[in-house]
Amino acid sequence: IYTYYERIPLDRRLTDMTDEDDDALLEHWKSSWETAGWTPIILGKSDAEKHPKFELYDNEIKSLRLDDFGEIVFRRYIAMATKGGWMCDYDIFPLRDFRSEGLTPPYDGKFAIFDVVSSALAVADQGGWESTLRALLDDAKMHLNKNENQINLWTDTLGMIQLLRNDTLNVKSHRLVMPANLITEPVPFSSEFCAKRQFRKKHLVIHFSPQSMLEGKTIPPEQRLPRYRAETARETIPHYETYCGVKIVNTE
Repeated sequence: IYTYYERIPLDRRLTDMTDEDDDALLEHWKSSWETAGWTPIILGKSDAEKHPKFELYDNEIKSLRLDDFGEIVFRRYIAMATKGGWMCDYDIFPLRDFRSEGLTPPYDGKFAIFDVVSSALAVADQGGWESTLRALLDDAKMHLNKNENQINLWTDTLGMIQLLRNDTLNVKSHRLVMPANLITEPVPFSSEFCAKRQFRKKHLVIHFSPQSMLEGKTIPPEQRLPRYRAETARETIPHYETYCGVKIVNTE
C-alpha cells in the first residue's frame, strides 16, 4: 500500500505541523501497515517525475493556480499512475486484515474509493489512476476561477463529487473508512456503547483526519490538533479494541 507525501514550506502549512510531526505520523503509518502484513511505501515528487507525461501534467497543474496542497493532491495521482494498487492518506490506519481482498485491484482495475466521495483510501490499476487524473484535471479546468490573480482552493474530493454525479469513469464508491471522531465521542466505553457500533466491524480502516480530531470530544482540547494524530491513534485504537472486543490489527 502507498501513501504520498511532499513537504510544504513551514510558512505555508495549514496544519501547523513541523517536519518532526510529519515524520512521526509517517513512521506510525508505516509501522501500522507493516504490522497488518502489508508492504507500506511512501511516495514523493521524485516518483511522480518518473511518469513519462509528468512535465505535461505538471504544467497543467500549475496552470490551475492551486495552493501547495492542491498541487500535491494531483501529483499523487501522477505517482500512482506509475505504480497502480492501493493508496491512502498518511493518517489512515488499518482496522482489519483485508489483504486477501486487495491482492489485485478490483473492478477490472477501475478507480474505486472507500470514503464515500474522498480518495482517502482508493485503489485502481495504473490505467485507472491515470484516467481518473485526466478526468479530475478536466473537471478542475471547468470549475476553477480563471482570475489570474487568485489562488484556487481545490481538492480532489470536489472533483470526485462531479465524477460520481455524472457517472464519469464509472467510479465505485464505498463507505468503509471509519472517521476517528466516532470512537472519540463523549460517551464512556461500555458494552452498550459498543453494541450500538457493531456495524463498524465492516470498516477497513480508521481515518484520523484534522476534522475528526477537532470533533473528537474525548480528546483534550489542547490535543485536537493535526500534530497529535499519531499520538491519538496509538492511544485510542487499542482502547477501542479492548472495550469493544474488535480485533484490530495495528496495536503498536
